[in-house]
Amino acid sequence: MRLLITILLLLLTSAIWAQRDIPAYIMQYDSVALNIMQTYGMPASFVLAVAIHESAAGTSKVSQERCNHFGMKGKKPSAKNKSNYVFKYIDFETAEASYYHFANLVSSKKFYESLKGETDPLKWLKALKRTGYAASSKWVGRINNIIQKHNLTEMDKLLKAEAQQPTIQCDSLQPTTH
Repeated sequence: MRLLITILLLLLTSAIWAQRDIPAYIMQYDSVALNIMQTYGMPASFVLAVAIHESAAGTSKVSQERCNHFGMKGKKPSAKNKSNYVFKYIDFETAEASYYHFANLVSSKKFYESLKGETDPLKWLKALKRTGYAASSKWVGRINNIIQKHNLTEMDKLLKAEAQQPTIQCDSLQPTTH
């Protein structure tokens, strides 16, 4: 019984610690998420919230030891089973590298072209869930809660504002004389 109580306390403490670290995590990686938003046309809120969830705001063992903030696995050769492959967590040189790997993964999905430029993170979450990225039926709701709780959609407004800016052609500018 004591062991069970100790385990429950450790899990609760870990969850509280991760919640406390979320604002610091956002400040550390928001520029990466914004760069991905500008490069790939996917909402920064979507990217950052998935990373927060999958890495427990950078506190998970996988994110700390492997710089893998999305829990991504890769296929490695192995003679241990019939398929001659095992799935293992991917090691990255930097956390930023895992962010760009995630963006590349998402951009390779069939839904990507139809959502590119869409700023609604919920549409992206549901589309990614349909591809089998996450097994939990609560995955979309949990990540959407992170987005709402931390007001992450404010970052996405930058993409929307950029899309609404008129484009001025350099050759159409007339020189002015004073």
